[in-house]
Amino acid sequence: MKKVLIFTYYWPPAGGVSVQRMLKLVKYLPGHGWLPVVITVKDGVYYALDPDLQHQVPPAVTVVRTRSFEPLQLYRLASGRKGQLVANIGTDKKKKSAITRLFEYVRANYLIPDARKFWKPFAVRAAESLLRQQPFDAMLTTGPPHSTHLVGLYLHRKYGLPWLADFRDPWVDIFYNRFLPRSRRSMDKDRSLQQAVLASADCITVVGDGMREKYSAEAKRVEVLPNGFDPDDFAAPQPRNGEQFIIRYIGSYLDTEHCATLWKALRDTARPDTVIEMVGSIQPGALERLHAEAHDLPWSHIPQVTHSEALQRMQSAHLLLLLIPDVEHNHEILTGKLFEYIGSGTEILAIGPTQGDAARVLAQCGRKPMLDYQDTAGITRQLREAQRHPVNFRYNNPQHSPFDRRHQSARLAGWLSDISAH
Repeated sequence: MKKVLIFTYYWPPAGGVSVQRMLKLVKYLPGHGWLPVVITVKDGVYYALDPDLQHQVPPAVTVVRTRSFEPLQLYRLASGRKGQLVANIGTDKKKKSAITRLFEYVRANYLIPDARKFWKPFAVRAAESLLRQQPFDAMLTTGPPHSTHLVGLYLHRKYGLPWLADFRDPWVDIFYNRFLPRSRRSMDKDRSLQQAVLASADCITVVGDGMREKYSAEAKRVEVLPNGFDPDDFAAPQPRNGEQFIIRYIGSYLDTEHCATLWKALRDTARPDTVIEMVGSIQPGALERLHAEAHDLPWSHIPQVTHSEALQRMQSAHLLLLLIPDVEHNHEILTGKLFEYIGSGTEILAIGPTQGDAARVLAQCGRKPMLDYQDTAGITRQLREAQRHPVNFRYNNPQHSPFDRRHQSARLAGWLSDISAH
């Protein structure tokens, strides 16, 4: 069996969407002739924790955990967040403390490409130790954090190891960068690092067509490997409550995802049996708007839950809400939860760019179309149609769906074989 060295910052006990892609691909790669050895961080700074995910790592897969220097730990202490998870970058400058504004300036102009950049020497040291002990046929780096790709760049240049760089999100144009006070010099440096990785990696994998178009001119080879779902996670559908109509939003709810049109339509269509649940973290600005615009609706906030519980809540809901951030370049955004929403079989009400990558995925899966942020009539119509579904209505996913993690791991194995053969 061939061996691939995988570098990923986000790995159990980290939780959230960032972990799922690589965890599931590692789960199925051995069935396609590739045995992964994973190098990750020992005590990372994560947005969510889900220790139960560690049970999904195949016994045959070796996981090497390294130390790292984490500037985010210093921010956590300075801001009084000791013992808490780091919050997402917010958009409301007026509500940021002096410590937060200072950290974001440092993050934007000195921690390039990101605040996890100091993991690189520890990851390189662990990789070189492994390379002295055994040969590897290829390596794979995944980002964000995109500083992980700098590990691959170093090892590729020094050892010539065939290299696949996986982009789960854009690098320079990732949506939250526009909320950071970046100087022109910082942006140029970030772009030069991105260009070096694109030009050097033997293959780049991206999550959608928009990113493929963006990077094709600079990269040797770009392949689309969408996010997806694991059919094993949905083997036993959860029953639904026949006495309530449950609408759920699952995942981090950002300032840029709040849609006033949606909440107006929810007010206009809500029935006495309607229940709305926001499951996951909510940015302060978004929470403030929810209290102002949805105070008369039966909504509740359920803090971060485990991945397994999130999947159960997807299946037991009658309708799932998907909101693409209303930011520049959002046609490229393909949130990981979209695919797990699809895997659950539950109806989805999606709001975002109607010609974007996420809209194409919905159409490909035979789901209701993506609606514009201001499409009051369309949002109202889809809400009323969902209310008329039988209580256990579900969509069926094709057996060989391109978003099935088993199918995707076979494709990834093929690309690894291609680059290792040259």
